[in-house]
Parts: sequence; C-alpha cells; structure tokens
Amino acid sequence: MQNLEMNVEVEGILQHLKKKNIPVFIACSGGVDSICLLHWFLHQNIIQFSNIKVLHFDHQMRKDSYLDQKPILKILKSYPIPFIKEKVDKGQTLLNEQDARNARLQFFQRQITPDNPKCYLLQAHHANDVAETILMSLSKGGGIDALSSPKPCSQLGDLIILRPFIEISKSALLKYAQYSGLEWIEDLTNKNEKHLRNRIRKSVIPALQQNMDPNRDLLKGISLSRSQLELDADCLNQIACNLYREAKQNASSSNQLVFKQKKELHKSTFKRILYSWAKDMNFQSYLNSKNLSLIIDAFFDSQRAIISLSPDCSLEILNDTLNFAQKTKVSTPNWKLNSIMVNSCFELEGGFKFETTRVDWKRGSVHSFDKIDTKEECWLDADKVFKGGKEILILRPLETGDRYPPLGMQQEKKLKDCFINRKIPKLLRNFLPVILNNENKILWVPGLLPSNSYKINETTRVALRLTIKLNSEYWNILSI
Repeated sequence: MQNLEMNVEVEGILQHLKKKNIPVFIACSGGVDSICLLHWFLHQNIIQFSNIKVLHFDHQMRKDSYLDQKPILKILKSYPIPFIKEKVDKGQTLLNEQDARNARLQFFQRQITPDNPKCYLLQAHHANDVAETILMSLSKGGGIDALSSPKPCSQLGDLIILRPFIEISKSALLKYAQYSGLEWIEDLTNKNEKHLRNRIRKSVIPALQQNMDPNRDLLKGISLSRSQLELDADCLNQIACNLYREAKQNASSSNQLVFKQKKELHKSTFKRILYSWAKDMNFQSYLNSKNLSLIIDAFFDSQRAIISLSPDCSLEILNDTLNFAQKTKVSTPNWKLNSIMVNSCFELEGGFKFETTRVDWKRGSVHSFDKIDTKEECWLDADKVFKGGKEILILRPLETGDRYPPLGMQQEKKLKDCFINRKIPKLLRNFLPVILNNENKILWVPGLLPSNSYKINETTRVALRLTIKLNSEYWNILSI
C-alpha cells in the first residue's frame, strides 16, 4: 500500500485522543480526497473503530448528488462504523460555495452533544488546497492570518478540525487511490470555471509550476511559507493577548481599555487587541475594515474621536483610552388598565411603584413647587380631581391623540408636543403611564407638568399627591 505521511501536529493530537478514548468524526464527501482519507485512516488503526463516525452532507447542488455516498458505503461495508448523513432542508437553496460551506459546518456542529462536548473532525484538505486558498487570499489583500490558512488544526467553537493530509499533494492522493483500487465520485462543479478557486486550480497553479525552477517544488514552498506565517501569527497573537490583558487591568470597567505603554504599541498588535475586545463585548459584526481603519488612525494620531459603529453603539478614543458605549436594550413595560384607590401604593410592571396620598391643605397657604421633580411627583387639587365621586385613579398606556392642558395653559395640547418640548425621547414615551381620574381626564404623565385643570390654588382644601418611582435604568439610559 502507498504510504501517506500525516502532519506531525495532527498525529500528536490523534495519539492523545486515542489515550483519552475520545471519539473522532471523519468528513467524507465521496470525492477522491475524502475517500483516500477514510480508507487510509481506517487502515492506520490509530483510533478504535468504536470511536469513529463518518459524516456525509448532501448539498443537493447536482441532480445526481445522492450517488456521492456510494463509494463511502462500499468502504464502510467491512467496518462496524456509524454513517451519519444529512441533506439540505426542503426549501433551502444553496446559491454558492459559501452557502454550501456554511450548511456543511452547521451539520458538523450538530454532532456536538452532551456526550460529545467537542467534535474532533478529520478533513481531507491537502497541499493543493493550501496553495489555492493562499492565492485567493492574496488576490483579496489578505493579511498574515488569511495567508496562514488552512492550518493543520483549527477550531470553530467546540468544533476542532484536523487536517492530516495538509502537506500531501493532490497527485500523491490520486496515486494512493489508484494503487488501492478505490472508487470515488467526480464532482463536475469542481470544473466550473465561474468559481475563482477552480480557475486557480486549472490555470494559475499549472502555469506557476511550469515556469518554476525545475529544482523547486511549488506546493512544498507554499506549504513551508504557510507554516512560517502560522508561527509568526501565533507570536503576534500571544503578544496581543498579553497587552490586551494589561489594558483591561488598567481600565476601570469592562467597557474600557487603557494602554499605559501606548508608545510601545504596534498597529498590528493593536488591531488584534481590537478584534479580541470586539468579540468579548459582542460588537465584532460592527468592526468592519472602514471602522477598523478609523479607530486605528485616530488612536495612533492621538485624536479625540467618537466613532459610531452602529445606531446602538460607539467607540470613544481619548489619548490612551478606549471607551465602548452601547445603549442597553430594556423591554417596554406592557402597561395595562389599572384602577387605583387613593391612599394606596401599587406595584407596576418593570419594578415601578405608584403611590397616592391625600394631604390636608390649609386654606390660603402658599406652597412652592419649584423643586418638585416632575418625573416622579405631582400635586393636584383632590376636590377638582374627584368632584365628589369615587376616589379612583386609572393608569393606562399612551394612546394616539392624547391631549390635556399642561399647568399654566388653558388650551389643551397634544402629549406628543409636550414630550417634544420637554425633550423626552421617543423610545421612553411608551414606558410612561398616563394617569387619569374617574372621568378619564388626564391628570399627569411622569416627566410632564400636571394638568392645569386640577391645579392647587388658594381655595384648595385637600391636595392629592402622586408619586411614581421609575426604575432609574430607564431615565439614565435614555438620558432625560
């Protein structure tokens, strides 16, 4: 049998998995690469057969794709190994290679269960795949991380991908398959030149090989460069990790980074720190190339800047400090119609407390309301409010067209206009209860002035004091 040399790093990991009796999954498409991987791995006796499972995903991008599993089943016929297969859900259409890759990865990640908290997956990527990927990355302006991929071992969450053939050429795999009498499926979509990878495979790499020094092996040279770039990337990541930890320790909160040794900081490590912080703070989706450039330029130019990452979050740069600000999302209380008696305290949704109190008012007394916080307190004439009827108040949500005469005005005014005048943000208005009397007349809305119709004057005998303790979260977040 033809010998295929496994990557040393992957070999060490597999030996560890064998000792720990940890299951291994093999991804097999039915093409020559994965068929070679399956056949070769089963003959190595590295992992017990009881700890091996074979995964196959049918993308259904060809009418005859159901045939891809036949050569897999032919090999597995002689082994007591589970064969797990899935196909694209009905109604789901895969439009391109990226869609297919995402669907395949989701299938692999579904193998992660309480019994298998980590999925160790073997894939058949080889030296030609490495060359194609690196040339594609070069055409897109990829950096050191892109140019060091694919790696012998990579991790996506709890999915650990192992590539034992990453230093072996496609031609060596073909020889192995032919020598071993293997059967496989030829996927005709791999010859479709509308895909950049296929054009690189068919035209670019052969042209490079043809024009190389005869004593040089193009694939080995690219593979060696990839390995060296991986080492450099690991070194940068380690430096960035240490600096990131220091910047967090210097900060006063998790929303902040402080770089005391800013002069010694390099843009390359700073960029990696930003990526790590964005992941931890969950704003990595907003850290596009444009925002990244703005942040780096402002930071190293010592500019004071506030960079809007999205409508909900921003990044402030001030000397050696970064501050991440995000609007906290709070759920809107579902105010229902509530009837409340006077001299009582009532708990409202969202942890708010509403209290009503009758206060004897000395005729002719003068009271200053200048210091009253209208967000939380209101004073009214109780006799005017209830007019001898039931002393009941009603709380309900804001309704379109609501209007009342604010204190100091005879004419009614829309609540919407009052909110605008008092600079109460739109987002907060749905949080505020509208308080009415037993005739459904608006008395007060927290944040606004009380109704002019029920104001206290020289003739007032009994006052009605309304207080509402709004959760400070709402007022502070929305900056009233």
